[in-house]
Amino acid sequence: MCLEGIAVDLHSFYCYFTGMRFSVRHIIYPEGDKQEIDHSLTINQLVDINGGPLPASSIQPRMISYRVGKISTQSLRNEEITNYHLELVRREELEEIMRSGD
Repeated sequence: MCLEGIAVDLHSFYCYFTGMRFSVRHIIYPEGDKQEIDHSLTINQLVDINGGPLPASSIQPRMISYRVGKISTQSLRNEEITNYHLELVRREELEEIMRSGD
């Protein structure tokens, strides 16, 4: 949400009368935890533990990395919610990516 607590009602009121729509993006970890991010991702993109894009040149085998496995969207009255569902990338896969990048 853009605003918290009591301000949410004012936010909804403002959005209703101005016709504004907000975009919200979340990463959904395999365990079900959710975190808001401020950028878009693509299918099969590798990301770090905070959802930041992970360039192939910075991949390390002992790094916790995720792959975007699914993207879902939900339209509510005043906002568009995009959920990026993450899959944990195993160490063997990271090592293979490192070898193929050389």
